[in-house]
Amino acid sequence: MAISRYILLGFIWFLTVPNSNAQKLEEVLRPFLNFKTLSYTGNLVEKGVLDDKLYRNTIKASFDYSGKDSVQKVYKKAYAAWRDANKLITLDYSDSTYKVKERNEYTGPIDDSFIERIKRTANKYPTFLKEIPKRDSVLDGKTYYLYEFTPYDSVSNNKRFYETTKLLVDKKTFVPALYRFEFATTLMDNVTYVTYFVDQYLHNIRINDPNFKDISDMTLPANFKSYVPKKRLPMLVEGTDVPSLSFLDQEQQPLDLTNFKGKVILLNISLVACPHSVNSVKMLNDFHHTYGDQNLVIISVYPVDAAEDVQHMVAKFNIEYPYYQNTKNTQVQLKEFQTSGYPAFYVIDKNAKIKAGFEGYSDEIAKKIKAKIEQSIL
Repeated sequence: MAISRYILLGFIWFLTVPNSNAQKLEEVLRPFLNFKTLSYTGNLVEKGVLDDKLYRNTIKASFDYSGKDSVQKVYKKAYAAWRDANKLITLDYSDSTYKVKERNEYTGPIDDSFIERIKRTANKYPTFLKEIPKRDSVLDGKTYYLYEFTPYDSVSNNKRFYETTKLLVDKKTFVPALYRFEFATTLMDNVTYVTYFVDQYLHNIRINDPNFKDISDMTLPANFKSYVPKKRLPMLVEGTDVPSLSFLDQEQQPLDLTNFKGKVILLNISLVACPHSVNSVKMLNDFHHTYGDQNLVIISVYPVDAAEDVQHMVAKFNIEYPYYQNTKNTQVQLKEFQTSGYPAFYVIDKNAKIKAGFEGYSDEIAKKIKAKIEQSIL
């Protein structure tokens, strides 16, 4: 069956009558929590936390606990993660580079795999394995046991806050077929409301397979080289002439920073998928209202995002200050600003000189930006 059909059906849980006689979840998952070897293929559908896009991926996972030291290998499109008792190796097939990390460092392909999510839920919530399926569910014409565990579900300020784990299990083989984890919460600012889910459709599951392929070999491909991070340049210092930067307004009219000479500019270099960029929206809205009639202009650019994604972010998070779209030169020109992360901010004075630059977002950074703006608009 095509993955698209599972994507569609994974979002719709067709519920029928309760089934209190179904096998307990603890019995179903016992083989997964006590396996010596496990392998499976998983088709993933994931909703972004900060957008409503669906991200699709396919993983191949192998876990070996048969020896003294465990070994885990997960492949996810052009990326792989290998972990043994001593180290974690991540491989990027797009540029044939690898990184060697501490064993306990987080890595998405392994730590977000089906088995690791189940283990974390079981450890976090001791009652999880005692839950029994509340109902049957039909997927693609076949009836499964639906196990549903919701440790919290409440409403505050007309918003629902919850976390839910759902698991479809084959009624004959008692093998999991579809796993969903979802939640709704606010970001660190306790204001920005976000939702998330991930569906993992599982197939080719093999537990303690006598023909399990040895995965203990951690030999890197001959053409791979160690990843070398790019040298981080310092942000432009006070008094530097502001580099050229061109962009389009919302009517597709070309503009550049020289159009705003004589005004104080707060340049915001942002990214749709960055939570810190989202957290900074309230600050930028406040500055727009407080200083907009005092010669301050906020110029917010999104160098790597498509126009429709930016528009969606503007609507979703109530952005009230102007945003601008890329020209073919915007991303190249931004290299001259020597930023290395998102969000980044530059306060530019009336004479087109850099007043100060900031990377990241926090309450402390917001205070510093405010102080530089107030010094510049005098």
